[in-house]
Amino acid sequence: MTSQTDIVRAWCRQLHESADFLRREYRLEDAETQLQKCFDLLSSEQSAQTPEIGYLHIQLGNLAYERGLIGSAEFHHSAGLAILKLCLAPTHPDIANCFNNLANDYFKQGKLTQALEQHKLSYELYKRIYAVENTAVANSLNNISNVYSELGDFKLAKRFQMDAIAIRRKLCVQTDPALGNSYNNLGNIYYHLRKYSMARWYLGKALRKYELSLPGDHLEVGNTLNNLGNVLYFQRKIHTALKYHKKAYKIRKSHLPHNHPDLANSLNNLGNDYLALNLLNSALSTLHSATALLSSVLPAASPQLRSAYSSLAQAYSRLGREEESEQYKELASEKVS
Repeated sequence: MTSQTDIVRAWCRQLHESADFLRREYRLEDAETQLQKCFDLLSSEQSAQTPEIGYLHIQLGNLAYERGLIGSAEFHHSAGLAILKLCLAPTHPDIANCFNNLANDYFKQGKLTQALEQHKLSYELYKRIYAVENTAVANSLNNISNVYSELGDFKLAKRFQMDAIAIRRKLCVQTDPALGNSYNNLGNIYYHLRKYSMARWYLGKALRKYELSLPGDHLEVGNTLNNLGNVLYFQRKIHTALKYHKKAYKIRKSHLPHNHPDLANSLNNLGNDYLALNLLNSALSTLHSATALLSSVLPAASPQLRSAYSSLAQAYSRLGREEESEQYKELASEKVS
């Protein structure tokens, strides 16, 4: 005779399969609804401290991250990590994966110290788990590099990224998009070091790697086009920068939820292009869209949000609207406890 528990588990399997299908179709909100139903059903049948509940927290966190709901992602990833720490061996790879997920949440929110701490925990654990060079170790090195880059320590960022590239070159086939990802990130480091020719070279190399393995409208392609636009902006090739930023925004808009921070980043870049071209009304409209989106998903201390406020202040100042300009200058420099 079928027990109530067996019925619940059967329902959960169907809900989970449905969520996986919807996620592949990029219907992320619907996928989250199905996973939440599965979570609620299992929670009614078993202790909250079981691996199944822990993994469902992780999956809900991953969906929230993809949707740009970073606070929700952090909540689920933290809860999942706490449960899996109780259920799994300390050197289980999924614990390292959890550290990595949580680090990405912190990174997106501008909590860089916490992000670096979690990425280093993930890196040290992967090194203990894998006795030889492994792609997971390379991924951790790449992630640590990204945090150091955001912290402004570009020498350390470059060192960690070169270590990641060395492993990826050994272990990855030449068409592996992971190599493109590393070249993209190294290009960003050179961009921050103001070595724009080197930055363009590596970003171009990233695009060539992506062309071997990814469709032209893939999100990674969009991210690299966005970065190329940033480099061209600082080389004062604004019209070309605008072209790349428009392509990047189109790709991101086709893949990301409407409230994703990366869409706001694209809008902010477009606004800065319009500002540099003295297209002030277009700049104002675009930058207001960027700040509205950013303020809905990121804390007030986020560097992205402050940057957008600063650009709005410039646009209003050029229009002679000093009152609005001062208002956004204050928001850009406001200290948040």
